Amino acid sequence: MNWRDLIAGGPVLTDGAWGTELQKRGLGAGESPDAWNLSHPQQVFDIGQSYGEAGSRVILTNTFRANPISLAAQGLADLTAEINRAGVEISREAAPGALVFASMGPSGKLLTAGEIGEDELYAAFRAQAEALAAARSEERRVGKEC
Repeated sequence: MNWRDLIAGGPVLTDGAWGTELQKRGLGAGESPDAWNLSHPQQVFDIGQSYGEAGSRVILTNTFRANPISLAAQGLADLTAEINRAGVEISREAAPGALVFASMGPSGKLLTAGEIGEDELYAAFRAQAEALAAARSEERRVGKEC
């Protein structure tokens, strides 16, 4: 399915709140939801699968704060590529009939307040985007549908 097919049928049902669902499954305050792609992959899979079973035609990746700046707060910046790759793989496997959209959120630092520089922010989002794109490319090479 491509995006044109997706919107041709009218309103599109997407997934719901990943963070809330992870909290229901034990995600603690201050813990990285994105790191669960590596530490609790079955829990993440179960959430994606439940959204797919509910009829979601778009599933996000569990990677909202999986950029090096946000992950550094938990000492996980060096796992940026692995966390993002796992997020793509889990969502694809959990909801094979849905399109998988990469989720990229804030860094947790304010550019306007001088907490971070523009170049550092750009590099962090670029690293995350490249990791997500590489995961997509890896899956395509092994024959999975995109």
